[in-house]
Amino acid sequence: MDFAGAAGRPDPDPAISDALLRDLSMSRAWALVMTRKRSEAEPLFAHARLTKPQGRDPFWLYLLNISALNKHRLGHLEEAFSFEHTIEEALASFDPPDWHMHYINSINLARLYRFAGEYDRAQGYFKSAFAISEGLRSESDQVYLNLCQSGIEEAMGRLAEALMARFRAALHWLSMPVPEALAPRVARAMSVESGLDLVARVSAYLEGTLTTLLEQIGPPFSALVDVPLADMPVFRHVTSYPEGPLAMVIGGPGWGLLARQDRRLSDQVRPEQQPLARLVARLVTLLNPDSELSDSTSLILAPCFGTELPTTWCELGALAVRHGCQEVRFRDRRMTLDGGQIASAENRGHIEVGPGVDGLARNDTGLLVTFCRSRQPILVDTADGHLMERARTRPSIPDLAFNLACSAKEIVLWARRLQMSGLLVIRPAIDNDAPFTLESQLAPCLCWAVSLARYYRPECAIDQRTLVTEIFGSFQPRPYLASSIFEHLGLLRLAIDRPLSPQEVRAEIEVDRIVAVQMACGFGAITSSWCPALTRPTISGWEIPASAAVGSRSPKCSGRPMGGASGR
Repeated sequence: MDFAGAAGRPDPDPAISDALLRDLSMSRAWALVMTRKRSEAEPLFAHARLTKPQGRDPFWLYLLNISALNKHRLGHLEEAFSFEHTIEEALASFDPPDWHMHYINSINLARLYRFAGEYDRAQGYFKSAFAISEGLRSESDQVYLNLCQSGIEEAMGRLAEALMARFRAALHWLSMPVPEALAPRVARAMSVESGLDLVARVSAYLEGTLTTLLEQIGPPFSALVDVPLADMPVFRHVTSYPEGPLAMVIGGPGWGLLARQDRRLSDQVRPEQQPLARLVARLVTLLNPDSELSDSTSLILAPCFGTELPTTWCELGALAVRHGCQEVRFRDRRMTLDGGQIASAENRGHIEVGPGVDGLARNDTGLLVTFCRSRQPILVDTADGHLMERARTRPSIPDLAFNLACSAKEIVLWARRLQMSGLLVIRPAIDNDAPFTLESQLAPCLCWAVSLARYYRPECAIDQRTLVTEIFGSFQPRPYLASSIFEHLGLLRLAIDRPLSPQEVRAEIEVDRIVAVQMACGFGAITSSWCPALTRPTISGWEIPASAAVGSRSPKCSGRPMGGASGR
């Protein structure tokens, strides 16, 4: 775009039609903003906003969006917020949604709240934006998402979370087949402009910020900065790596990779990326001492069709099943799978519609699949359409095989084909043999609900801030019906309006069901008798205290954590 040329043009003739005058005024104002002539742009923006349209008009929303950007750069923060919230209110009434504009609006509100120091709200808007692109993300999107997350976590003093997000950003960057193709907006987020030295400058930025976080966290992480590493693996994206045997999957909380031990001699890390690659390899070795990195190792990123890397034990196990890996190493946990177990895990799993899918609409020739962002609709044939429609309810593969009178293996092969196009996702049945753990409470938040969600639905990556924001619309925790929260999380199986007897509680525990017991203080509340030492209890045996709130194979606890309506 020739912003300089447009900025140098005279103001549009006021005698032309209102619609054309609005368009030309906005175009020149935008050019003035991009050439740093912000004050000159303001009268043109104000003139363009005089012609307010009726009904749905994306152009009007873009005008408000650029106006907000200019107000922010001029230091008029409240006016910038006003424009962006006006856009947000308008988008809420759109049917069908304008996902592209919703993404832009959420990103801009996140930036404004970050600038204002309201980090919880900024984080909520960032998550809203990146949820739209889930299942459709490019490599640049993945880098940008983790940069944003790392910045917010660091601003909130959560250095460990900031480190993991920055670590993932570096992994995505090192694995890009063509790093020169990094989107300019992502490079600018690292204070790097496009040019011949882009790869070197981005790598230096990531190495520097990773080093700073490691030093701030302290030992043993700070020691990584000066530890030499003779062996250096290469980092590759799964889509650009040749077919072949994959030795294992490695990972830990917040990350997961495929590993292969037959690296070709010609496959080398680019010189300008080597300092960053060595630092990241040292961090991999610290986070997973069983990773066995060497010069012959290839670490392969395999985001699940435009989503994030595996971050949990079950997600890493699913990655192993998807790629036929027989060894899973998740921090201090190991699992070995033979061919039969891999097939069984997939055959016992379930399918669901791909996360990037917006809608399904049947017509005379098949099923039209539309996407939330950055992808044209796809028309699938009638048979595939039937499977996709069934996937809306997340059916198990055994149930599908029974209902469609075919084998589980046939369902898996069918779903795999659609999975490669991002239309479906197969979720293998990965056994979670980890004990139930009650999360540390974050203010008066719903740690009990998040803990239950992660135990019963290991693929669920929800956290307390996200859950509170989803339920209340902002990060302002308060009491809420337990049954409604269970329903929101997809965990509600049975709600009863009477107390459970001790015998019934024991019966539930004996079959490894977690029990929530009614409390006077209400779910989401907290009383002065809560013992801080028990905020993360070890689950190893069970005693039934008079006021237990959450139980499973066990928490030995006393005091009064939280309460709410009885439910199971």
